[in-house]
Amino acid sequence: MRITVFTDYRYMEDRGAIWAERAFAVFLNELAEQHELTIVGRQGTSADGLAPRYRLAPGVTFCALPFYESLTRTGAVLSALPRAVRRFNRASADADVAWILGPNPVAQAFVLAALARRVPVVLGVRQDLPAVIAARYPHRRPVRAAATAMERAWRISARRCPCVVVGPKLADAYGASRRLHVLTVSLVRERDITSGPAAGSESGRELLSVGRLDPEKDPLLLAEVLACLRADGEPWRLRVCGEGPLREAVETRLRGQGLDRAVSFEGYVRHGVELTGHYRHADALVITSRSEGLPQTLVEAFAAGLPVVSSDVGGIRTAFGAAAATVPPGDARATAACLRRLHEDAGARQRMADEGRMVARDHTLEAEARRLGEFLAEASAGRAAAP
Repeated sequence: MRITVFTDYRYMEDRGAIWAERAFAVFLNELAEQHELTIVGRQGTSADGLAPRYRLAPGVTFCALPFYESLTRTGAVLSALPRAVRRFNRASADADVAWILGPNPVAQAFVLAALARRVPVVLGVRQDLPAVIAARYPHRRPVRAAATAMERAWRISARRCPCVVVGPKLADAYGASRRLHVLTVSLVRERDITSGPAAGSESGRELLSVGRLDPEKDPLLLAEVLACLRADGEPWRLRVCGEGPLREAVETRLRGQGLDRAVSFEGYVRHGVELTGHYRHADALVITSRSEGLPQTLVEAFAAGLPVVSSDVGGIRTAFGAAAATVPPGDARATAACLRRLHEDAGARQRMADEGRMVARDHTLEAEARRLGEFLAEASAGRAAAP
């Protein structure tokens, strides 16, 4: 099956190969193991702030779109759109199905272009766009209004097109879709899943945060959680793997609370051996997000036998049950109390580790890519049957 995929991510050419900045490329490479894959995305250079992190597999075809820094740069996006549509049309000319992830203006234009040429379309949704934009731009009403409009347009398109969503909360939002597939984006292979005792450090008080330091992730709350835990003099520590616009603000908050020496900032850590080591030598993964689809970091933690304490967002509790402990978003005291209870209850940590590993085995990279491929194949059946 020939699949054309569009995600509004950035790519660059380096050392004779195409590289992605997001780990989602690992998932797409797995999909390409079973299908003929063309990826459509913005191509920039190191001068645009890109770093070669995840190499696209040699068998993957890449279609470069004109580069624009961000969808919030409306002028640049509109200027690039006609050329982008022409390139997308060429890339999907022989496709059996186009999987287009949105919502955003470029994705919507590609949907209309594909449908006009009778190319089967499957929509993709990885996050609650209005919630993300509200967190990032709380005082920019036009941007928030545009996000709401794009979300509504995408849901209207979903009434005609099959849809792939990440997590049960988005599944509820897109319940009117013609056909729905709930995806867990997993980068964990079966061989990566550990066994035996729960993950842990020597001190028993090492916390881990993995993810972008963006407003919707609420990383400033990490400082408040750590302050609550250390209020009684206990030597809790935090390791932060990630980068983003709020790093300086987080560091300033920590210094103001006298906690800067209790935190290690690792910057961006590529998916692989180093990141796996962080999971396996921590005592809990802490997720403070105010908006999520279904974080791939959860499955990575589960595979390592690492207990998870997460804000109750994105259908995490519905999807994973007892494998993760959930607390109200934005509640540092509740998060700290949950972490302290886990520290004091070795049996609970082991039960969570065991539950998590069971979840990880159900949601391996191989299994999720295979199930997605089967769903896309069903969506492409109309073209295959056409004369």
